[in-house]
Amino acid sequence: MRLDTDTLSSTRITRLLAFTRQLNNVLSVDDITWQCVLFVARELDLEDCLFYVRHPTKSVLVQAAAYGPKSPVQREILDPIEIEIGQGIVGTVAQTGVPENISDTRFDSRYIVDDAIRLSEMTVPVIARGQIIGVIDTECREAHGFSVTDFEYFELFANQISSILSAALLAQRIKSEDMAQDAVSLFVRVMKHTLLTPLTIVSMKSQSLQKGIFGALTPKQSKATAQIEANAARINQIFNDLFEFAQLQHGYAELEVEPTSLRQMAQEIHDVLTGMLMSRGIQLRVYDNFQDKSAMIDKNLLIKALERIAEVACHEVSNGGQVELYFDMQDDQLTIEMGNMLEPLGYAEIERLLRPFACLRDDQEHLSTSLTGIDLSLAHQAIKLHKGVLDIRTTSGKNIFQVIIPV
Repeated sequence: MRLDTDTLSSTRITRLLAFTRQLNNVLSVDDITWQCVLFVARELDLEDCLFYVRHPTKSVLVQAAAYGPKSPVQREILDPIEIEIGQGIVGTVAQTGVPENISDTRFDSRYIVDDAIRLSEMTVPVIARGQIIGVIDTECREAHGFSVTDFEYFELFANQISSILSAALLAQRIKSEDMAQDAVSLFVRVMKHTLLTPLTIVSMKSQSLQKGIFGALTPKQSKATAQIEANAARINQIFNDLFEFAQLQHGYAELEVEPTSLRQMAQEIHDVLTGMLMSRGIQLRVYDNFQDKSAMIDKNLLIKALERIAEVACHEVSNGGQVELYFDMQDDQLTIEMGNMLEPLGYAEIERLLRPFACLRDDQEHLSTSLTGIDLSLAHQAIKLHKGVLDIRTTSGKNIFQVIIPV
């Protein structure tokens, strides 16, 4: 049995502070956790020590580093396990954030046997910015193996290294996301080239057929080739949209901001939407309530976003129908609303529409090839780049698509 009844000495605190200063220069999560278990095990003369890190996406703790029997080879963990948050003593501490010093594990039903049965266990959470990001755990073969001083030091140690681990986890996540973004962008570029090159050839051959280069076509053949060309153009547009979405979502597209008259932009939005809707026999009514103001925005990107929102808002408006467009400026916020008089959308439909690549209708009976669901996703990303908000709501029998942009 380990005997340690001394209070926390200034010498021990000095060594801990020196260790944390040194740890500030360590960048990787792997290096931080391994150095931590080695240091604290030596300071408290521990039989074993395990550092658990919370999984970034799953509700589990992962063994990141170990000292003692669990690590017979340097920097290798023997039979590493995962513990669900809330399971066992370690999982409970990860859930509650309350450190625990178990005197005798034989009387604690939560105890989970890992590599061997031990009779006492000491577990502390690693908390940064109010979030539990890890747990440090140690066990002893004998009951009552840890003193109050051990427990106090163990908790102090976790507090001292928490911000260092948090910064390393954040850096790791950013690096991982950057790699994922690069992979997504590369995939879209490769697929765009791989599929659009043969698609362009198909479209060119179809145009040649329609021009009669290979002989006159029957009306049925002419209609078929026209359908081939139209669908080739549609696929080409979809891939261009996907490529644009990848650029916007992953930060590869830059805003081309310039001083813009909001009154002039509103007029251009009105002209674009009027032309689009008139071709479909839909009337546009415009209301505005704002004084002109100059703002630094990417006008073309916002106009295109509003055009995409109109594609969704007007998708099921019949010939002779009406859409309302409303502009307002209050408290340095430009609000643009587009409303249709269709059957009000339900809460579930509105929630689904705001998800990436949602369609207005999911069932095969109503699904239209002219609405892939990407229009709203692209508009949403363009608005977010301007630190704006896209919202959909139902009021007074209308479906309102609302855009708010700080200016």
